[in-house]
Amino acid sequence: APYTCYFKQANFEMTVASPETLVTKDGEQIATYPLAGTRRRGRTPAEDQQLAHELQTSPKEIAEHNMLVDLGRNDLGQVAKFKSVRVTNLRRLIRYSQVMHLGSRVAAEVAPTTTALQVLAATFPAGTLAGAPKIEAMTLINHYEQV
Repeated sequence: APYTCYFKQANFEMTVASPETLVTKDGEQIATYPLAGTRRRGRTPAEDQQLAHELQTSPKEIAEHNMLVDLGRNDLGQVAKFKSVRVTNLRRLIRYSQVMHLGSRVAAEVAPTTTALQVLAATFPAGTLAGAPKIEAMTLINHYEQV
């Protein structure tokens, strides 16, 4: 996976491997990068292009991606300066060796008293993992996937 991280607190450890960046914080800028919509890579350049076109024009994939972009906007809105959330690179095609995805960037200016841990808490888990609406999805996941 292109992105990995390790996070440790006194009573909690987490290791992550993902093609998707959950969240970044660079100074006052925060961003999340939802990936939703997937196709395999083609065996030939022509097939690859056909599969990319199929992915980029699929009403189902576009709707699912837009839903997760909206969820990312909501997540960042919890920790961002008022009216600073914006979407860039909406539904751009991202190619990896075996698959391709639709990806977007949702960015904002972090609210003045917000910590990096609060930014992480607002975005975790990613909507691409939990689904939407996130709170109900997490309630069901916690019920059925006892850890």
